[in-house]
Amino acid sequence: MLIPIVFDAEAIDTEEDENAKLEREDILKQILEFGILHFRDGQSKKLLERLKTIPTIESKRWIEAITTFALFNIEAKSLKPIEMSPIFRNDSALIVVPTKKADASLTTFGLKAPRSTVAKTKTEYVAASHVNKSVSIRERSEWSNKDLWPEENLKKIGDERIGPLFRVSRRVSLVDRYAFSTFCSDGEKSGLSWLLKQLNSSSQRSCKISIFSTHSPDRKTTKPPADIDIWIDLLQKQLENVNGELNIYLGPDHLYKKNAHDRYLRVDDRRIIDLGKGVDSFSGGKIKQRSSFNYSVLRQSQEVNRYRDLEGKLSKNDSIHNFRRILGEGFIE
Repeated sequence: MLIPIVFDAEAIDTEEDENAKLEREDILKQILEFGILHFRDGQSKKLLERLKTIPTIESKRWIEAITTFALFNIEAKSLKPIEMSPIFRNDSALIVVPTKKADASLTTFGLKAPRSTVAKTKTEYVAASHVNKSVSIRERSEWSNKDLWPEENLKKIGDERIGPLFRVSRRVSLVDRYAFSTFCSDGEKSGLSWLLKQLNSSSQRSCKISIFSTHSPDRKTTKPPADIDIWIDLLQKQLENVNGELNIYLGPDHLYKKNAHDRYLRVDDRRIIDLGKGVDSFSGGKIKQRSSFNYSVLRQSQEVNRYRDLEGKLSKNDSIHNFRRILGEGFIE
């Protein structure tokens, strides 16, 4: 779902006119929804200095986005295709150039303005004024509300929509009332196993993972199974390449019926995937029945707090059983 978005500080137009303001707002919107921010060495500092010159309310939103989702540095002398394409290779990347210099820059690069893709790559160049019109962003906008259908290529869904989210995530929360009990019955064929394998193969940062589920779909069962440690161990083994922390919160089914009937994945606090069928959508390694898939970004603090409060109810209730495991080298703040 996410894509590296690369630009130098001067791509942010600091003029006070309405067009510059709308351009800044659109760039920030696309970064929040679909971007992994990348800057050349030295440019991130210049960006922070540049942000001090725009209205305070805008600057705060930019700083919050940078703080929440982080910046990644790349070693390159320029934004030329000969520098950028080898960095991202066959992966998608969006390179943003200043609007006022777009025609000249892209012509120099042998590309067409205001947007163009480098031949034989997925590296797309775009003027800052046309970020929301880029092929890369339009594709991700379509994926964000595209249902999962039977016989769709699940590997493609993982590679395009889910893996990129896990690649840079620091926190992942899954709320799915049936995820754990289905894992206990189906093991490697369960949707939870598939999802954790995606995380295991994608994660490039230490990550704190939280799974909120029931220990049994049977309302009469108040205790987890006696051999539960075996299943927790198996879950941990799914994440052998991840550094971080795994927390599993198992509660009674009635708690979920009351508070968390819907199933979702929350990444880095603000990025949400609502899954109609939960991780069961991925069981058996293929899509067996249609399931809704809705990706969105929480922008308001009160929205974030609702999810935090819900997960608090599912982790701090007296009837909850909590299992915590350290993964690899642990979680580093």
